[in-house]
Amino acid sequence: NPIQPVYYEGNLCNVSNTGILRCIRISNNEILFEVDLKPETEKSYDVLRGGLAYFDERIILVDGYGQIKIINVNDGNIIWQKNISLPILSAPTIYRGNIYFITSNNKIYALDLLNGEIKWSFQTIFDDKKSLQTGVPAAFENIIIAPFSNGEVIAFLYDTGNIIWSENASKVSSLSNFDIKDISASPVVSNNTIYSLSSMESLFLLMPLMDKEIG
Repeated sequence: NPIQPVYYEGNLCNVSNTGILRCIRISNNEILFEVDLKPETEKSYDVLRGGLAYFDERIILVDGYGQIKIINVNDGNIIWQKNISLPILSAPTIYRGNIYFITSNNKIYALDLLNGEIKWSFQTIFDDKKSLQTGVPAAFENIIIAPFSNGEVIAFLYDTGNIIWSENASKVSSLSNFDIKDISASPVVSNNTIYSLSSMESLFLLMPLMDKEIG
């Protein structure tokens, strides 16, 4: 899943395949600012990992080089940045002052949006048989719902990272009698049910949220 552009207040930000983050005003195509994202050690830039988000006059970037950059949309200056030395596969989710994303070794991170401090992290079983698509953590009523490449869907308390419940997609799917791995779509919550999608055979996974105990 290539890094998708983000739209905010009549402006559009996109990452080019040369590693340039460019934000333009749509009405007149004026370039508001550009930021070179490419690490000095790299000759090219991989746009197939990570993603962008917008929140409160800030662009949040995570990428396949382990970079996290918070950029002020008013002047293009980097507010803070850090590198976790692991490829980040998912786009970021911003919720209640935290940034959530999933790395290549099936680890979810929660970082403080203000300063980049790692609030918590959790690593589940690694599965190296992955597609290029990675689901984005979903936020719902103080819960972070994370899809992992081994077929697990895990719900965490947003602030502490305590596990509320976990399920394996191959167990809960009634649409298949074979193992479902690599959840490629971001979870969606509707009417107390979680919906997601596997990269195998495009099978939808349905999980009743209200059947889970929160405790």
